[in-house]
Amino acid sequence: MARSGITYLDVATTAEKLKNKGIIPTIDRIREVLGTGSKTTLAHHLKRWKSITPEENEYQTIPSELIQSVKNLNEQIQARAQQQMEEQKQRSQKEVEQLLQQLNQERENIGVLKRNILNLEANSNKLANQIGALEKLLAGSKQINIDLTIEKNELIIRLQEKTEQTVALKEQLKSVEKNSDHYREMLNQQRSEEKIQFVRQVELLQQENNTYKATIAEENKQMIALKQDHIEVQSKIEYIEKQYASKVAENELLSNKLLAATERQELLLNNLIKIKNNISKTRKKKKIAA
Repeated sequence: MARSGITYLDVATTAEKLKNKGIIPTIDRIREVLGTGSKTTLAHHLKRWKSITPEENEYQTIPSELIQSVKNLNEQIQARAQQQMEEQKQRSQKEVEQLLQQLNQERENIGVLKRNILNLEANSNKLANQIGALEKLLAGSKQINIDLTIEKNELIIRLQEKTEQTVALKEQLKSVEKNSDHYREMLNQQRSEEKIQFVRQVELLQQENNTYKATIAEENKQMIALKQDHIEVQSKIEYIEKQYASKVAENELLSNKLLAATERQELLLNNLIKIKNNISKTRKKKKIAA
């Protein structure tokens, strides 16, 4: 059991015993009997003992057993108060440790939320860059589509011109055939050569016509493929826009969670400050009681 400080009752009882033995009570003698106590405290109590009135001296005639009982009771009360203060201190310490653990957990949660927000921002920037690249690709596809359409129209015009030339040559061929009897004898040899040249020219025109048709067919396939690519690119853009909207919503949700966690952290800090203030007040009261 912890011993309290030297009290006036200790000094008065010891001085009275020394006086009854015929020994003059002094600070050193009282300290030698008690075995403890500062000289300042002993001097203060001894001075009070010497200065009390005769009526107050009657207090010193109390039986030593009763004084010892009162002293033991006083020590028990002080020990119980000390134990209660220690228990309160331990409870306060446990509450502080729990609050510190909660505070550290909240800090870890805030760190995780911040890292998630940074990741979401990075993903959002990445999605924005992908959308920009797809938009550029879409713009390039549109330009290619326009260029192919212009080229197709030019080929159609050229094909129409060649077709018109072929029709005109066929008409000329028909006209020559109609008038062949009239010019047969006179232009037999010339017609034969011209017919050969004409046939060759018709064949060349037919081959060129077939080439243009094949070119147009190939360009049609390319246009169909570009349209399909355009549709796929548009679908990707829509999908990325949906993902971007979802990430933005998730980002807002995490921001709200971060704000709530910050508020909880401030509340825990305020509670911790209050507990520290209570502990400080308790220690001050303990010092005052001592």
